[in-house]
Amino acid sequence: MGTGSIIEVSILAGGKSSRMGQDKGMLQMGSQPMIQYLLDTFQCFDMPLHIIANHPNYRSLVYPVYEDLCIEKGPMGGLYTALLKSRSSLVLLISCDSPFISKTSIDRLLSNIEDEKIIVSVVQDIINPLFAIYPVSLVQKVWLNIQENKLKMTDFILESAHLKVGMDDIHKKDPFEFYNINSPSDVILCKSKWK
Repeated sequence: MGTGSIIEVSILAGGKSSRMGQDKGMLQMGSQPMIQYLLDTFQCFDMPLHIIANHPNYRSLVYPVYEDLCIEKGPMGGLYTALLKSRSSLVLLISCDSPFISKTSIDRLLSNIEDEKIIVSVVQDIINPLFAIYPVSLVQKVWLNIQENKLKMTDFILESAHLKVGMDDIHKKDPFEFYNINSPSDVILCKSKWK
């Protein structure tokens, strides 16, 4: 069975972007919106892709866009929407504010898939819940966490069957790889990267 038939990609672009002051994913970075860097990278893979976003601008892209089903619940709400909307058995969840994630990192995550486990990237001992693969079978557990207002993604991962995938060597070669762009100062800092 090909990877494309069991896993799909969900890009979270539904956050408030309060520190940025405007919608992050559609922020112009160089010649294109921030989210487009990820969309271009994922074109290398045979996986369906959708976007979780509430802003209508995302509908100008060629991918399905789903509105957040759980408003004000942060990434946990985004994960719930991603799992519920998925037609595959696994979802690779990634945030639009990580535009420099490479094919190498994605390949590493995919090559470590294990049945019914969350496969999560780790850099310098820090878990990154927004670059991880989640089994769709966890959807009810995610829903219960939302109902109980238990919204910390790292706690959810640690309380579930999971596998940590180290990315330190990749990070060492390119410190921008796992950088999250959350503010105008982050945009300035990363300017050289997308040139």
